[in-house]
Parts: sequence; structure tokens; C-alpha cells
Amino acid sequence: MPAVLCLGDSHTFGKAGAAWVLELAKVFPNARFLNRGVNGLQTMNVLWNLDKSFNALGKSVAVPAAVTLLIGTNDVLRSLAHEGKDAFGQRWFGIANGDTGPATLETWTQQYRALLETIAAKLDARARAASASSASASSATSATTTTTTAPTPVPLLVMKLPPLGEDLTDAVNAKVDAYNAALTQVVLDFAKAQKALLKPAAGAMPRAVVMDVKLVDISSEFKAAIAKNQASRQAGGSWRPLVLPVPFSKAAKAIMGCQFAHDLWGRSFNAQSDAVGAAVLSPDAIHVNERGGDLIVGLLAAHLVKPLAPPASQ
Repeated sequence: MPAVLCLGDSHTFGKAGAAWVLELAKVFPNARFLNRGVNGLQTMNVLWNLDKSFNALGKSVAVPAAVTLLIGTNDVLRSLAHEGKDAFGQRWFGIANGDTGPATLETWTQQYRALLETIAAKLDARARAASASSASASSATSATTTTTTAPTPVPLLVMKLPPLGEDLTDAVNAKVDAYNAALTQVVLDFAKAQKALLKPAAGAMPRAVVMDVKLVDISSEFKAAIAKNQASRQAGGSWRPLVLPVPFSKAAKAIMGCQFAHDLWGRSFNAQSDAVGAAVLSPDAIHVNERGGDLIVGLLAAHLVKPLAPPASQ
């Protein structure tokens, strides 16, 4: 059974918002989806936890059929806390995530690049180790055969960050846009470098794994849904878009309130969003509701059809 490794924060974990990993798994019942999302994580935490995430695949799976990545929202929130001199927010991220470096776009860009490069390097190492183990257990004749196998392409589906709040013109979403612009450039550069590895230079060791990088633009899909909702709401009379609660202590209370209503009262995130006139975000203005989750599932599923297709019958 092919495995899909899903890396990220609470967006991926799916308790404070829509459980899109579970919904995606329903689209591909013949695949195993490993949810490695953890509430509150920043990009450096995902990097530090990569060995644990890959080990979750089990010894029988050297390389996943695909990897999804959605990370950076908490880096933006931490940056906002520092810029706003929000002592509680700064302290919360420091205690929860450790020293993740300066809360700047420049630092985050470097960290994101390092994360992508480390994912590729560790998957290549896992594939090489599995190949070496298989070779040692094979016959002596196979051990003397020169290997010319082409690298295995592994889809890496990198998602842009969703908005924070549904006022797309405010300073908060201007910051999200800046982070997405940096993310886009890093991903495009990384994709180009990985593609070059398919034809290594003379004398260079060929890779066992090369990442087939896809930039999944959930940001544009969310913005389109938000714009459509806002046009409808404004036509109906007085209305104000959902904005991110600040300081971070208010956002934390909103997160807990939404999850409490969902888990204990059975109110869907969509229903909670409808009550405040939001399109794809829950009332905490951070996490996605079920409509937003459906958008993510649709975008990712389009990229997973081929790698998760069952083998052709003999």
C-alpha cells in the first residue's frame, strides 16, 4: 500500500480546523496517509522532527509515494507577535517551539530552503540504505551488476500559506503575501535544482530519489472564495470581514472556543464561520473550515492521482 507523508502544523493535524488529511484519505482508500502535523509547529520544528516523521513510515517503506507540506503560519504569527511587542505571544512560541532563530522573513526563507533540501537528502539516504540492504541479501551475480537505475521521482506537494483572517487588504495579510512570495521563489529554485539532478554531471553520483516538486496555490483559491463571499455579503447590507484577533492571547482563546464548539457541541466549522460571515476560515481567523478543507483536498488530489494509481493488472 503506497504511503503519503503529510508534514505540517495544526492545519495538517486537523483538530482546530478541517481534517483535510482524513478527507483526502477517503479519495484514495488504497493508500496510507501518515499525518505528521503537530499543533503550533514552526518550520524549524518540522525540520528538527524529520527523522521521526520518516521513521513513522516503517521499515517496509523506504520512500513514500508522495509528501505534502503546509508550514509557515506559526512563523508568521510569531513574527507578528515580535513586531507588535506581544509579550505573551513571544513567550508562548518560545516555550512551545524552542529557539527557532530571529522572527524575520529572511530567517524563515533560509529555514524553508533548508527544510526542502533536508527532505530531499534524507529521502535519498533512505532509498540508498534500502537498496544496499536489498543488494546484500540478493544473489552474488546481482551484486556484481552495474546499477544504472534512474532516480525515483517522489512528488513533493508544497502548499502556499492560507490567509490570516478574511480582510485581504489588511497589514496581516500583506505579511502573509510577503511570506508566500518568498516561499514561491524558494520552491521554484528548489524544483529547478531537483530537475537538474535527473541528469547528473559527469562523474557525479546519481541520486536514488529526486523530488518532483509541485507548488500548490491554496492561497489563490482561498482568496477567490473570500472575494466571492464578500461581494455577496456586501450586497446584502452592512458587513465587516473576519480579522485576526490580536494580541496572540485573544487568538489562542478564539482557537479554543472554536474547537470547544466543534468537539463538545457538534457545531461544524462551516456553521461557526457562517455565523460570522466567513467563507473558508473558522472564526479564529487562522484555521480552515470544511469548505476550505475541501479546496485543499481538490487541489492535492489532482496531483496524487498518478502516484497513487493502483498498478496495472498483469
